[in-house]
Amino acid sequence: MTPQNTWTVQRICQLIQAKFRKRACLFQIKIALALHEKKDVVAIAATGFGKTLSFWIPLLMVLEDGENKCIIIVTPLNLLGQQNIELLEKAGMTGVAVDGHTASGTPEVFKIEHGKYHVIVGNPEVIMQEGGHFKIKAVQLLTRCLTGLEM
Repeated sequence: MTPQNTWTVQRICQLIQAKFRKRACLFQIKIALALHEKKDVVAIAATGFGKTLSFWIPLLMVLEDGENKCIIIVTPLNLLGQQNIELLEKAGMTGVAVDGHTASGTPEVFKIEHGKYHVIVGNPEVIMQEGGHFKIKAVQLLTRCLTGLEM
């Protein structure tokens, strides 16, 4: 049986409770399952609903299955990026918030390129700037997510 077939709502709930001490709702789990299946997802929910947890869940799932993958999160505010990294570290995952100081020529870029982080968070200006890109060699990219966009 492939790992994709072993993930049930109950198993996901238990994983989230163990890692984040939170209860995931069905909306978050459905988003996570779709991302885990490599589907494109657009989720719209009110501020504070917990959209961010929806894209941490698939990462936890693949890590639990023994796969070494990472995700890239694009967020408009550096502060949100740093808050996400702090939350992930409490759950035992590694991450880096890329900003103007860490976008090029630093040890963090070397670590990003060699798969040392599970999560890379940055704002659009830094990630899209010329010379602000990086190659991820040691891990496969699970997904890319945009968060905190105002419509």
